[in-house]
Amino acid sequence: MNFIKPFWSRFIRRSTKIQNKSIISPETKNAITHLLKEWNRKLKKAGVGDRETNIKYLMENAISKNLPSYDSIKELELTEKQLNRFQELFKMRCDRRPLQHIVGVWDFNGLPLKTNPAVFIPRPETEEFVSEVIRHYRNISRPIEMLEVGCGSGAISMAMLQSIPFIRSSTAIDCSDDAVQLAKENAVKLKLSDRFQAFKHMVKENDYLPKPLKGKTFDLIISNPPFARTDELSWLHPEVKYYENRIALDGGPDGLVVVRLVLHLSCFHLRSGGKLWLELGNGQSPLVKTIVNLKHAENLRFLNSYKDRYGRERFVEIEKT
Repeated sequence: MNFIKPFWSRFIRRSTKIQNKSIISPETKNAITHLLKEWNRKLKKAGVGDRETNIKYLMENAISKNLPSYDSIKELELTEKQLNRFQELFKMRCDRRPLQHIVGVWDFNGLPLKTNPAVFIPRPETEEFVSEVIRHYRNISRPIEMLEVGCGSGAISMAMLQSIPFIRSSTAIDCSDDAVQLAKENAVKLKLSDRFQAFKHMVKENDYLPKPLKGKTFDLIISNPPFARTDELSWLHPEVKYYENRIALDGGPDGLVVVRLVLHLSCFHLRSGGKLWLELGNGQSPLVKTIVNLKHAENLRFLNSYKDRYGRERFVEIEKT
């Protein structure tokens, strides 16, 4: 853990002479500049990308203060306690623990969400997905009842509730009790709990919703289900392979096991004219369109697919007929 103490120790000793007050000497500013280079080098060696962003977030957590930029770290007056805290966090990141798990809070669509290892970390592509759905519903003026399948931290539900006042209620289900509790915590934190409820439930064929929701239908169903093929899991980055919840990743042999269940669920629990929105893996949109046309033509109609920032068709819109 002690990556840098030998270099830093003379400055720490200087700070303790003034009862551990902030270190303010020009020499220390030069020392921090040197340390930033060392931290970047060690993260690069560990295989971590976007290193300046990582260091900035770790430092913010260590000093319990937001920083305007990476370069502002050079102007900090660090105490020994703060530096030691940073070293602890930095060691975790070099071990490839996800940054979001280390800092415990992550921004999603402008909302600070609590996260933990029990849930899948929301990706930037999921923010794109949610933004696309919001774009379609922003001007809706009638009450909407929404269901999220596989809520994780509640990121999608929170963003939808925050952006669309006419969503009267958002109901979420997840197979993990930890995820359900975390989603509820985020709803309370964001003052959205009066329009949000979550239930623990494993979606199965002919058992799509928990007992309190049996027979209930919705105007909108949204899901970012597990869509990685089982044989792909071994290729994933260490942050994902070793630290993410496998259940939230594994979509079965073809990546579409859970997607098929969500399609079945929608046949029974989506109101006529209601929409199902799915975030899928690369190349899965045509497969889902084929499944809808062959298996669910009497109940569902594939409307459109939308591209992510990399030009991949990954978001699909399906209508209940």
